[in-house]
Amino acid sequence: MTEVVKGLEHLHLTDMQEVLIFVSDIHLSPDASTSEDASGFLKTLEQSMPVDCSRLFILGDLFETWVGDDVLTRSRDALRLALTSMRARGNKGLKFYLMHGNRDFLIGERLCRELDAQWISDSFILECFGQRAGLCHGDAMCIDDLDYQHFRQQVRAADWQKAFLNKPLGEREAIAQGLRHQSERSKQEKSMAIMDVNTQAVHEFVANQGIETLIHGHTHRPGRHNASFTRWVLPDWDLARKRGGWLRWDRTGLTSQGPFGAWA
Repeated sequence: MTEVVKGLEHLHLTDMQEVLIFVSDIHLSPDASTSEDASGFLKTLEQSMPVDCSRLFILGDLFETWVGDDVLTRSRDALRLALTSMRARGNKGLKFYLMHGNRDFLIGERLCRELDAQWISDSFILECFGQRAGLCHGDAMCIDDLDYQHFRQQVRAADWQKAFLNKPLGEREAIAQGLRHQSERSKQEKSMAIMDVNTQAVHEFVANQGIETLIHGHTHRPGRHNASFTRWVLPDWDLARKRGGWLRWDRTGLTSQGPFGAWA
């Protein structure tokens, strides 16, 4: 059975040579491979992700759906090989961090071991280059979407996850497909404003965590927002629409980059 994983909550880095890369919302399909990947992310890992990257952070929704670590898909093998290729052509000591999203919140310890990844919690605090940043997927701050928040609370509960993961694989996949269809129908009836992060929730998170920078994904509305703090919204990945990219953080600052150029 898949083990439910609890993530690292804080990381303090002191090496000024660090190069941090942040991505999210890749939504790898189960049958994705380097040559057949609608996101374009796998080929980017192998060929164009910065070779000086020392730490790679994926802030949720790496996979389109995930019903347990016992599911063997083409995409998980392709991802493992792409990460191996990235390490081989660049920093062999590359550290890889994963965070749950709203699509793949059932990723557990088994996959982390397979990918040599460290799990990090939603609402993760990162201190580097004399700054304090907060990392999250972003869905927890979409508090105006009451139906989704009720669903999120239900499926993130340990009892629900344990009961779900104990079901046969076929039943889990059928349930996940039904939930996905229900989610897509629900989106048709909601405004973009309801599905975006709530400004008050964002400000409360920033104040409570004492951070200067917030980095998240989820909304598929990439950009940089400046107030008393800076909020970076990471792009989703879609090769056909030429969407996707990463946020680079090194000693010179934060920069939006990607296979299609700057996105913010």
